Amino acid sequence: GKTSIDSLKQSGLYRLQVVDDKKCETPYREYRINGSSGPKITNVLTLPVRCVGDSTGTAVIDSADVIPATPYSPFRIEWPHGENAMSVNNLPAGRNEVFVIDSNNCKTSKIFTVDAATPIRIQKIGSREPSCYGYTNGQINVEVDGGVEGFRYLWNTGDTLKDLTGIGKGSYTIMVTDRNNCHDSAT
Repeated sequence: GKTSIDSLKQSGLYRLQVVDDKKCETPYREYRINGSSGPKITNVLTLPVRCVGDSTGTAVIDSADVIPATPYSPFRIEWPHGENAMSVNNLPAGRNEVFVIDSNNCKTSKIFTVDAATPIRIQKIGSREPSCYGYTNGQINVEVDGGVEGFRYLWNTGDTLKDLTGIGKGSYTIMVTDRNNCHDSAT
């Protein structure tokens, strides 16, 4: 009859001898079992999320950054939401994981980080109250940092300049939008 051993745990040199039920023996034969290596991802390129709190981070794996398993060379990439592609663009900021799976269903993962967006911060750096009751010679000066340069400004008065001038007594709100269309407001 036939007998097979299909669960060898390690590569190496194995000796085999066959003995039948009459105690007849064959000479030992040596067999070298070459180990298989699991597939491996060596690098993941990332782009940060566009705005604070969203899931627009991008990750890309170059085929040169995947070491295929031997002997199970064909592989597929699997992202957290089940996508099977070399890139994905719906990741949140922080720690993420991607898997490489070979044709024998051996799976290894690579942990990588998608950077967070820098939040927009609006600071009132100066203001001047109107000089007299009913006058409109007041002003508010703001400074904006964070976000992505190329800011657009919109005050609750409809003004679109960074600093608000020629205003009377009252409450004013500014919304700042950056080049990625991320926004923040302050009163």
